Amino acid sequence: MTGIGLDVLVALGTIFFISVPWATTLHYLLFPQTPIFLTTLLPPKWRNDTRIYWGYSSLPTYYAFAAWQNLWVFALLGSVYMFSILPLLCCEFRVGGKNQKTRALRSAWNLPLEYRCVELMHTQLMSFVGYALTGLHVAFGQFILFANVSVISDKSLMENQIKVWKQLYANFKFVWDNFVS
Repeated sequence: MTGIGLDVLVALGTIFFISVPWATTLHYLLFPQTPIFLTTLLPPKWRNDTRIYWGYSSLPTYYAFAAWQNLWVFALLGSVYMFSILPLLCCEFRVGGKNQKTRALRSAWNLPLEYRCVELMHTQLMSFVGYALTGLHVAFGQFILFANVSVISDKSLMENQIKVWKQLYANFKFVWDNFVS
């Protein structure tokens, strides 16, 4: 992908990851009785108080921005890796006339330098991805714990289809915890 294409991709990603966290605030303002929000644990008198209602709206906004901005870094690194390094590895550094599209990389001066740069970026990115996968594993585990608790506590109120989906999701998490990671 060209430099302009990567710039457009980064700009669109930035716009997306800046605007998406506001959906969490909008969801809280429209549906404050959702069980994931902490205000559902308060007594009904406090829960319906306008000061608590509007004051708490800053908390999901803060956490949504924190989570989405961290995800933005991973998405940015992943997209730059996918659209700049992988084409070099799959096409330009391979032997054969049909794969070589850039003549500048065929010189003895440029090829070793570019190859070493790609090798360093690949090494750094792969050493960093392990930490990201650990964090995603923790977040995924917390969500599964929430799903299991909601199945146990609200079992009599749920429809059978929702119970089946949540149980399948819990089984997937068990497999993920014990065999994948």
